[in-house]
Amino acid sequence: MNSLNNAIKATMVQAPLVAGVSDPDSSSVDMSGFESVLFVGNIGTTPGEGTVALQVEGSNSTGSTSFVALSGALATSTTGDDDTLIGVDCIKPVGYRYIRTALTRGTTETIEYGGTVAYQYNAATLPTSTTNFGAFTESISPTS
Repeated sequence: MNSLNNAIKATMVQAPLVAGVSDPDSSSVDMSGFESVLFVGNIGTTPGEGTVALQVEGSNSTGSTSFVALSGALATSTTGDDDTLIGVDCIKPVGYRYIRTALTRGTTETIEYGGTVAYQYNAATLPTSTTNFGAFTESISPTS
């Protein structure tokens, strides 16, 4: 029996942000041993005409000034996307070892944002080790 937990590595790369806080870049994930990464963000309340954009960036070092936007790796919400998810699936990013996201919340940063999780998958070796859960249980054939 296969477990999704053994096939992915989940990492919280950006903590939740309240309204009025600037938009920092997320932490990066090291793609060594993985071919793909799915970034999923949680959009909270979007007042007025607010939108959220999540742009994937790559670099060969972890220094914050060396990241560049990856072409075609951008998701932008539509106005009024309250309490929903935003995601970018970056399959086989070419030429970069470290991948992260840059978040843009409209023009006023009045949108609540619930954070970003990176799910790395297509691992060269299975099972992967996910060490980023505060608590985790794997339940096989649970009964009532």
